[in-house]
Amino acid sequence: MRPRSTARYLFALASILTIWTNPAICAQPDRQALTVLDLSEKQLHSVFPELAGLKSVDTQAHLPTILQHVAASEDAFLRNIPDLTAREDIVVQQQSHAGGMDRTFPVFSGKYTYLVLAHRESDGGHLVEYRTDLKGKEIKPGLDFAPASTQGFALLALFFDSLHQTLASFRYLGQQQLDRREMYVVAFAQRPDAAPLTGQIYIGGKLTSTAYQGIAWIDPVKFQIRQMRTDLLEPLPDVGLRAQTTEIHFMEVHLPDVATPPWLPRTVVVSSELNGHLVRNRHTYRNYQRFAANSRIVTAPVP
Repeated sequence: MRPRSTARYLFALASILTIWTNPAICAQPDRQALTVLDLSEKQLHSVFPELAGLKSVDTQAHLPTILQHVAASEDAFLRNIPDLTAREDIVVQQQSHAGGMDRTFPVFSGKYTYLVLAHRESDGGHLVEYRTDLKGKEIKPGLDFAPASTQGFALLALFFDSLHQTLASFRYLGQQQLDRREMYVVAFAQRPDAAPLTGQIYIGGKLTSTAYQGIAWIDPVKFQIRQMRTDLLEPLPDVGLRAQTTEIHFMEVHLPDVATPPWLPRTVVVSSELNGHLVRNRHTYRNYQRFAANSRIVTAPVP
């Protein structure tokens, strides 16, 4: 694998979270203390219910080939993806515990335009995600009284591109049926010292870098990531974030003049435990299209 400089292969992966409400306690608050690479089979099934039906393996012989093929797919995605736009629906829910019962209720919902823009320069390029209202005005965290805002989902699969594979460790867990097909199931954990190249979380005016662990379900023919779950590698006490789980389902999107259809988010659920409380964001995406060159984003003023 040929090394590449950070400058020419950097992507902007951000999970931006702003809390304005009082969410409730996470159902499994200790999951972030666990590293998925080190768990026994019994522990995996206890911590990750998504693995029900997994056919476990006791060898890592197939892992290098799987990683090589999925890296090629993600590298091609980064090279070829055009500027994109889609419709995004967001529902934010809050969970509370009262009268001996857990109650979940919606606290915010909105309809937006979701954009993925490719910025290409002579030494490489990077992707940036935006959210605007339906009139093209950029939406930033905390605007319009939105209780919580998260983004960065189209880029999550790039945890498996060539560069970011060098910043993480991997474990082949086995095969599992998903959408009536057997998928490769691969776990990963990023190195904490690689956090500046992985993710950033913004909470209450504080910005901090973080590293992630997670599990990916990979198509054995196209070597595209069909489903992914990520968790924080460790809690972030400086910003009061004990746990954050992102569950994302991808779909194949056919676009004009794009030879290889990209796989882009279809649904995303982000559950975050902040200061002992839980807030859950659900994002649904539809109607992906190429972003027209004569369109523009109206930048929102900084408060």
